[in-house]
Amino acid sequence: MAAFLLSPLPVEAVADPEIIQWRAYQNADFLNSLFMGVLGRGPSPDEFNFYITRDLSRNMGRGEAFWSLVASQEYANRFGSAQGPYQVRWKHRETETDMGMRWCRCYFFTKDPALSGGFTAVMQYLGVRTPWESYSFSVARAVTRMYAHYDQEVCPHYDCGWGAGDSAIFDPPDRNTNSGGGGGRNHVRDPHFTQFLSGTIWDNGQYSRFGFWWNSGNANSQATVVNLGENRPPNSSASTALYLVNNSGRSPHVFGSTSQRINVRKGARYTVSFWAAARNLASRGAVNIAVDLQWNIRPVSMDAGSYGWTFFSGTFTAPENFVDLRIIFEDRGEVWITEMTLTDS
Repeated sequence: MAAFLLSPLPVEAVADPEIIQWRAYQNADFLNSLFMGVLGRGPSPDEFNFYITRDLSRNMGRGEAFWSLVASQEYANRFGSAQGPYQVRWKHRETETDMGMRWCRCYFFTKDPALSGGFTAVMQYLGVRTPWESYSFSVARAVTRMYAHYDQEVCPHYDCGWGAGDSAIFDPPDRNTNSGGGGGRNHVRDPHFTQFLSGTIWDNGQYSRFGFWWNSGNANSQATVVNLGENRPPNSSASTALYLVNNSGRSPHVFGSTSQRINVRKGARYTVSFWAAARNLASRGAVNIAVDLQWNIRPVSMDAGSYGWTFFSGTFTAPENFVDLRIIFEDRGEVWITEMTLTDS
C-alpha cells in the first residue's frame, strides 16, 4: 500500500473530550478525567488541592473548572485557541419510551447553523456559563457532551447527526444508552478500507459489475489504500484509509464511485459518518455519500478546499430494506477517508 501522501493539519483539540466524566459521582474522579481530557495529563498536587476545594458537585462548578483549563496558557500553547467556527445547537426529537412517545432534546455542533437548523444551546439553562459562542472542533465536542450529560430531557442517543457536513459524536461511554437509544453496532464492513483492493466487500452494490472502483464517462479517477502511520484522525485506531484522486472536472455522468450493500430496516433512521482529509477539492459536494439506488438521498457532502482530518456525519431514513452506501467522486481533488460507519439513529 502507498504511503500516506498528506499530513493532515492537527485538529484544534482537547486531548480527548470523550473521557471527561461529567457526571462522575466522586469529584476526584471528575477532576482527574477533566485534566486528562483537556490537557492530556493528570493534575499536580497543588492543582488538585486548588480545584477540589471548589464546588464540583454542581454543574456550574464543573463547567467553570472546564473553562478555566481550556482558557489556560498551557492549553493555548499546546492546542491553540479554543474558539473556532463551530456552534453547539439542539433539536427536538420524538422517541419511544416505556411510557409511550415523548419529546427529548438531541445536541450537535455545526459550522453552518443556517443549513443545519435547530436552536442555539444556552449554557445558563443547564446551570453552566460559557465565555464564547463558538468553538474549535474538539472543544465543541466536549461542550456537546457537557450539554447531553446535564440536560435531564436529553435523548437517549443525544447526537442529532443533522445537516450535510455537520460534525457529530456518539453516545459517551459513561451514559446508559439502553433505553430506546441509537448508536450501537457499526453496520459497515471494512470501515478502514483495509480489504478494499480485494474487491470482496466494496464491490457488492448496484453496478458492482464495474469493479470495486467504477469510472463512469471515462472519468480520470483512481482509488487505492494507504497506510496512515501516525497520521490517524484524533483518538482513532485506524491504520489505513481510502485514498482517492480525481483529475476530471464536474460534468454529467462523469465520476468515480464505489459502494457496499448493507441490510437495514425500511423506514428506520440511520446515521452515516466518517473521517476525511482533503487536498484541493474543487467544489462543495465534489465527494458525496449516497444511500439509495437513484442517488437522490445524499446525507453527507464534503466541503471544498484543503483541510486536515474532519468528521462528517448525516442522518437519513432508509427507503428500502437495504442501502447501497456509495461514495461518489465527481469533481477534481484528492481525499482520504476512514472510520466509515453506519449506525442506528
